Amino acid sequence: MKLMVLDGNSVINRAYYGVRALTTKDGFFTNAIYGFLNILEKLRTEEQPDALCVTFDLKAPTFRHLAYDGYKATRHPMPDELAMQLPMMKDILRAMRIPIFECEGWEADDVIGTIGKQCGRANWDCVIVTGDRDSLQLIDEHVTVKLVSSKLSQSVAVNYDPARFREEYGFDPIHLIDLKALMGDSSDNIPGVAGVGPKTATQLLLDYGTLDGIYAHLDAIKDKLRAKLEQGRESAYMSYDLATIRCEAPIDFSPEDCRVQQPDNDTLYQLFTRLEFTRQIARYGLHAPQETVEAGAFAGTCTSETVTDAARAAELAAAFQKEHYVNIIAEPDLSGIAVETGESGYYFSDFALSDDFMLTIFGASVKKVTHDCKPLMRRLLEQGYPAEGFIFDTALAAYDLDATRGSYDLDSVVQQHLGFAIGRADSEQVGKDAARVCSRLAEAEAVGALYEALPEKLTKNGMEKLYYEIELPLCRVLAEMEAAGVKADQMALISFGNMLQSRIEAAEQTIFGYAGKKFNINSTKQLGQILFDELGLPAGKKTKSGYSKSSKMLLPEEFDAVLTYAQKRRTDLQGAMYRGKAEALPYEMGTQNGCTYCPYRDICGFDEQIEGYEYRKLEKLPKEIVMEKIMAKLEEEKQTWE
Repeated sequence: MKLMVLDGNSVINRAYYGVRALTTKDGFFTNAIYGFLNILEKLRTEEQPDALCVTFDLKAPTFRHLAYDGYKATRHPMPDELAMQLPMMKDILRAMRIPIFECEGWEADDVIGTIGKQCGRANWDCVIVTGDRDSLQLIDEHVTVKLVSSKLSQSVAVNYDPARFREEYGFDPIHLIDLKALMGDSSDNIPGVAGVGPKTATQLLLDYGTLDGIYAHLDAIKDKLRAKLEQGRESAYMSYDLATIRCEAPIDFSPEDCRVQQPDNDTLYQLFTRLEFTRQIARYGLHAPQETVEAGAFAGTCTSETVTDAARAAELAAAFQKEHYVNIIAEPDLSGIAVETGESGYYFSDFALSDDFMLTIFGASVKKVTHDCKPLMRRLLEQGYPAEGFIFDTALAAYDLDATRGSYDLDSVVQQHLGFAIGRADSEQVGKDAARVCSRLAEAEAVGALYEALPEKLTKNGMEKLYYEIELPLCRVLAEMEAAGVKADQMALISFGNMLQSRIEAAEQTIFGYAGKKFNINSTKQLGQILFDELGLPAGKKTKSGYSKSSKMLLPEEFDAVLTYAQKRRTDLQGAMYRGKAEALPYEMGTQNGCTYCPYRDICGFDEQIEGYEYRKLEKLPKEIVMEKIMAKLEEEKQTWE
């Protein structure tokens, strides 16, 4: 079993200085927390620990400060922008159910050392993650150190076990204490022996083993160095004491108690929401807290009516105009409409769905609440009806409140925000048509229940302006865009595709001319044989699939052939992309207006943009962009040769 312990102060300091300043909209700094979480997840992926914990220093002085006034006296105070993030970082770790260990009067190093020793006694392996080399003295058969450092603005980690340490230092890890006793440590303001640096200290330890061994053999040491050692004896032993990590800190620790657990969803979601960490919410699979409701039974009478008569429908439509609002659910093809007023439910079908009824109920005079209004708006507009009077969309509100959920269907939204399931009639008992009518009426009732709960939540989260002034009006705009479609010049696309095909064929002939014969240009193996075996170009490393065709290996006179090949590949990609789309457009276009249609997603991933996702082939050509960059690079390198 393996436990990973993080030196919290070391990691969060590295994160603070390694991530540019980030703040929430109210000015709270978050860069250290953000960096810490990224480092943590990377470490968890690399090490796959069975257990995990974090240690932190406390502000109170330790026994080392009491023993030596100058201990760490040269250190600068923690920046305020970092200090404000520490309490929040600890709250996040607790919400992640990662134990935190601190001990007043003891340093985090001592707590880490204690954890390492107790892991060894329990026959657990322990990985210490820190940027402080002091912890290297703790390495043994059960304890390794993952030493994190920065090189060229990149964070790198070196895993130290006993063998790796001996390879670098030449002696056992425990004697790092002796080394610091001699050379001192400027970061902790440990004095060591004046005039003795790292090289001298290391050689002394290689010659005599320990600090005691050095002082036992002073007579064998050269006069000048011996004088320094004699004069610095007291300082050396004091430094030895300061540099020694104590492994008996009074903490209540067991590796079993630190086993990796699932986070506290509700608490962690609220913390990440406050910090505006939407990506972290998705990374940990969090969702908005689900309200708990007491289980129980509901008893009551529901009055509903199925309306198929145009006169009765007109009468009710006039009545709906006097209501503050009605809750409405429509069949996907508008063949049936369920309306709930809070007291009664109505299902309109057949002759009830006259043009007059549709013009009234979907006009501005009837205020409506529904679930996912944009598709309904589009269908209404396509059939020539108005799409006015929608005052609330429960799907859109649920999305604004929690943009990380994968689904916003009515059943899941009701379950999340109201804590119950929508009742459905059994089609085998009441018949398919009756079950459908009952389901639509139940859905309309559920929409009404959501409308009583969601506006208050939007207000609580400060989202009224976003929802009512941006999101809800946008539904109508997108519905109109979907209904209008996008005009496409089919013949122009076909012509462009044919032009690309001509370029492809011309490039192929040029390539065959260089090669002296025809071959499969798209075959990596055959291309390698032509370039390196038959044309004699300088070959690079040969891989399993053939020769490497890096442009760096080519001589200047050979660039023309390679440029032609790259040009052929680019036009090939363009041709396949555009010609394929041009051939498909006749089936997507309307028979008269020459438009192609697609839905625009307003409810999508929290970090996605609104897009017509069926237009991606026309909008984005990632492979072509890559080829453009390759072409530009080849041209640039060719110019350097010229």
